[in-house]
Amino acid sequence: MYYPGIRLRRLHRADLSISYPGDLTISENDTLVLDSMLGKLAQWLRMAGIYVVFSPFFRDEELIDVEDIVVTRDEELFMRRLSCSRRCILVRSSNILRQLSLMLDTAEIDEKYFPVPKYCTTCGGALREIDVREVLDKVPENVSKKFKTVYICEKCGKVYWRGSHHLRIGERFRSAFNLCKHIDRIIICIRGRSCMLRILNI
Repeated sequence: MYYPGIRLRRLHRADLSISYPGDLTISENDTLVLDSMLGKLAQWLRMAGIYVVFSPFFRDEELIDVEDIVVTRDEELFMRRLSCSRRCILVRSSNILRQLSLMLDTAEIDEKYFPVPKYCTTCGGALREIDVREVLDKVPENVSKKFKTVYICEKCGKVYWRGSHHLRIGERFRSAFNLCKHIDRIIICIRGRSCMLRILNI
């Protein structure tokens, strides 16, 4: 479906996203820059293997001309990016699971995906697999006995391992993918620019 001339203020539903350009997809070579309101989403997208730049101190003026894809909940920032023909995604929902679902749909990640340690959820640095004996001072004793290898962030030094929490994370992703089945996708036109509107109908 194609709807010309949609005004943003007419889209009152909370569980939606709008991406520009309309055929925007997120590839493994892309960088997402998330505004200061999306810290929790930044963590989950990093777990999805997407490279994310986030700071709670980002100001709109810093994000207007960024070359990478900007993800925001700020309608004004989205419209300013749109006016400059800069790639951007407006996420309306305040619910993290629904935010994640809308973004997974945009990234076209296979629903069989299971989180792999790739980026640090805290700082976004690359993770490297190492022998657990190298970081005995950074992990609980039971972890050093159970795992031969763990992952360390090359930027901040945080250590990760595949504990029971990893299974819970996988369940969260499965829930998000189930929500993706209820997303309607509509091409709309905002200020003469073709955008993709995703509406979560559940």
